[in-house]
Amino acid sequence: MALTTIANKVTASLIQLLQEKMHNDIPLTQHMGVVVTDYTPGHLTLAAPLDKNINHRHTAFGGSIASLATLVGWGLVYLELYQRQIDARVVIQHGSADYLRPIDDAFTATCCIDEEAHFDRFITTLIRRHIARIKLTSHVHCHDVVAATFKGSFVAKT
Repeated sequence: MALTTIANKVTASLIQLLQEKMHNDIPLTQHMGVVVTDYTPGHLTLAAPLDKNINHRHTAFGGSIASLATLVGWGLVYLELYQRQIDARVVIQHGSADYLRPIDDAFTATCCIDEEAHFDRFITTLIRRHIARIKLTSHVHCHDVVAATFKGSFVAKT
């Protein structure tokens, strides 16, 4: 079996794992219609339809935008820890969103680990002290344009 085929199967199983984890443990994700669309190590994308997240102005509800942006950061930390076989609880400690433009269609949220060394320090601290914090930024897109940014501090505890 080719390495790319194996990698694709692993990626698909991780996407399915996160999808099930979110829908089972965070019921809001089902109501929002959240779907895990892409994962590669250090990079996660989630998507949500407008119709389940619409407000009175026929654009995406701010709470839904912030929720998706938070979930993508949480999900990325969860998957990165899972792949390293670290069983930890992950929660949001603090978050702040900037809404740049209205969202009038389906939207995505993407979060990336920008500096591997930064994440390595997070892992080292978590292993040593059983608790660690990491700051992540996620971007919410609609029509391939950034519509919101979110900065969050996530805490993991073993």
